[in-house]
Amino acid sequence: MSQKIGIVTHSKGSSYTVLTQDSSHQTVECRIKGKLRLTEWNTTNPIAVGDIVHFTLQNDGNGLIYAIQDRKNAIIRKSISKHTQAHIIASNIDQLIILATLAQPRTSLGFIDRMLVITEAYKIPYSIIIWNKADLYDDLMHKQVQDYIHLYQSIGYTSKLISTLDKSYLSLVASIVQDKISAIVGHSGTGKSSLLNFLQPSLNLKVGKISHWSSKGRHTTTLATMYPLTNYNAYIIDTPGIKELDFFNIQKEEVSRYYIDFLPYLSNCKFSNCLHLNEPHCAVKNALEQGRIHSQRYQNYLGILQMLDAKL
Repeated sequence: MSQKIGIVTHSKGSSYTVLTQDSSHQTVECRIKGKLRLTEWNTTNPIAVGDIVHFTLQNDGNGLIYAIQDRKNAIIRKSISKHTQAHIIASNIDQLIILATLAQPRTSLGFIDRMLVITEAYKIPYSIIIWNKADLYDDLMHKQVQDYIHLYQSIGYTSKLISTLDKSYLSLVASIVQDKISAIVGHSGTGKSSLLNFLQPSLNLKVGKISHWSSKGRHTTTLATMYPLTNYNAYIIDTPGIKELDFFNIQKEEVSRYYIDFLPYLSNCKFSNCLHLNEPHCAVKNALEQGRIHSQRYQNYLGILQMLDAKL
């Protein structure tokens, strides 16, 4: 039995697909060694897509995972079934691509800002907002999306407009994913599978149809899966369509630290635990009144605080 190291590309309950990190690039179906299950994890899934694992290759060609390397980061959400535990969607990510649209279905800025808080809180190095379906936008939508792009780029986030039906955007998208491990998040129907097919048509992933009565996408991805993009020396993790994403282990007092446009003002607030609501001498509220913080960003910040209150 030989020892190998690989990256988890798919999770299926108690079994995992692992791609070896050697010249063979072998795909091995693995399960967890018994004693590893006794390790205390505060998550519902001990192993996630993106994990680097050590395993032994068995005589039958399957693998037995006996160790997991420390994660540098992870996208985490509160478990649906066990609210005191977390569920890891994906780990060891170089960047998060937030896929949004203004048409079929429309993505709210509130969703985008919640995802940005999560990436800052969980140490994802870069966040990129890609607005898809430019081919469906009328003149008013084009103006609105340009305003949104300007808003997020002025804060410091890369934000781009594309259409996966237009090959002229391919070089732009390719430059974003080149040489990186990316994860894509977005509502069902925003075009995550279409984007992967756009980059590498040989994947031939199933693309969901939009429900005409609700303008919402139908789920085509139920579990996170990592796909190698051989043309770009890259990997991309397609995540399940996300409606809302509960924060795990994030307190109200921390949220403003994950708003990068608030950061220059936090130290100037009178109170170190300022929530930037009605406290006196609040530098964030002063910046808001002076137009240095966008009012929509602040309203979304209030929405996150209200959501956290509702979870208590």
